[in-house]
Amino acid sequence: MRMIPVTLGLAVMLAALPACDISIDVDFPNANAPLDQCDATFTLSTPAPDANTTVTARITTGAAARTVVLRDGQAVYVGTQALAGPTLGEYRATVAPAGSYVIDAYEPSRGSSQTTVLAPAAFDITAPAAGAPASLSGFTLTWTAADPTQTVRVVLTQTLFGDEVDASFGPFADTGSLTFTPDQLRDFRQGAPLSIRLTKTTATQPVGGFRNGTATVTLSRTVLVNPAP
Repeated sequence: MRMIPVTLGLAVMLAALPACDISIDVDFPNANAPLDQCDATFTLSTPAPDANTTVTARITTGAAARTVVLRDGQAVYVGTQALAGPTLGEYRATVAPAGSYVIDAYEPSRGSSQTTVLAPAAFDITAPAAGAPASLSGFTLTWTAADPTQTVRVVLTQTLFGDEVDASFGPFADTGSLTFTPDQLRDFRQGAPLSIRLTKTTATQPVGGFRNGTATVTLSRTVLVNPAP
């Protein structure tokens, strides 16, 4: 074995450098692996009643969580739509919205493993109604199809003189209502519509065909209301 010496001058120069924190980013190459040796996380999101569902997935393997590139014969479907990718470590697909989705992991040596995952039940925001006043002194948001096994996140957004103001609340158990206090609404003003976006998320659901596969499904609704005193 040939040893490469470090000169005394270089050693002295390194010793003279001030102490500092050094971080090194290691870019692990993509990997190939049987799907039953992979970890997979799926997120299925439907942003509005008339919108398609966006599917994102990360499929990794090993302690370093290297992104898996599917080999010839391997495939993952949501319904009949194959996942495309990976791009920047992420697989994607777009499918029609539904109350449930079938995730199919196909491994040539093992065949197909299908899992049905459920979406949140369809719901409506009942108060305040679209176009109705919402008091900045406090108001209560209510919606249908409450399910405490799911979580809810609410985002309020308003554009004032070209600047966007927003506030996020949750996640918390889906009880069917949320009351906003004057302090929580202090950054919003009259004179411009207030967007209320409510997103329900299912509990994590297992997905077969992987070493560890999970899925969450979200469904969102948005209404515009008029801030009032």
